[in-house]
Amino acid sequence: MKRLFKFLEPYWIFAVLAPLAMFLEVAIDPFQPKLLEEIIDVGIMNQDLDVIVSAGNKMLMTTFVAVLRGIGCVIFSSIAAQNAGADIRRSIFTKVQYLSRAKLDKYGTGSLITRITDDIVQFQQFVMILLRMFVRAPMLFIGSLILISWRLSLIFLVIIPLVTYLTFAIMKRVLPLFSRVQQEMDNVNTRVRDNLSGIRVVESFASAEFESSKFNAANESTPQLQ
Repeated sequence: MKRLFKFLEPYWIFAVLAPLAMFLEVAIDPFQPKLLEEIIDVGIMNQDLDVIVSAGNKMLMTTFVAVLRGIGCVIFSSIAAQNAGADIRRSIFTKVQYLSRAKLDKYGTGSLITRITDDIVQFQQFVMILLRMFVRAPMLFIGSLILISWRLSLIFLVIIPLVTYLTFAIMKRVLPLFSRVQQEMDNVNTRVRDNLSGIRVVESFASAEFESSKFNAANESTPQLQ
């Protein structure tokens, strides 16, 4: 994983701007409940229209600014992730060109196709999520502790360890299954590649039904949760 993240280094400026934009967005979010509280407790209770209009305008302005910063985070994280993914894909493809025949036989065509396509897309999605949530989750928690009732925030102190435990328990169960799914995807890609490259032979021997049955068998062999 550390080797993969090295491909982000040429795009470090975007990798920094993305969480910075998210930080600026999240810094505004906790003030929305305070403005709503002002509208209800001061404006509505005292029937003060000026307070309602003023607080409402502030909510609209802060929401607009937060949306702009959120869009900026999406753009910056996408640029960093997509460019890093393209560099990884280029590096892997170049590496494949110089693999020995023994290595090619060991990995298999389907496996190599999966690595160059599906695996890199998943890495790109992971980077985009990481750059967005790296700041958002802890900042929302800290903002809740500061601006919202600290007694209410104690609930989070109870829930967070439970959620963390459940997350690791699910990951422990899912990761082995994910590895099996990747192996099955390799088989599916191999079937597709062999069939398409030899489509004329398949048509000549009228074996389309036979090839379809082999593909369906590989496609339906993905492991299921019990």
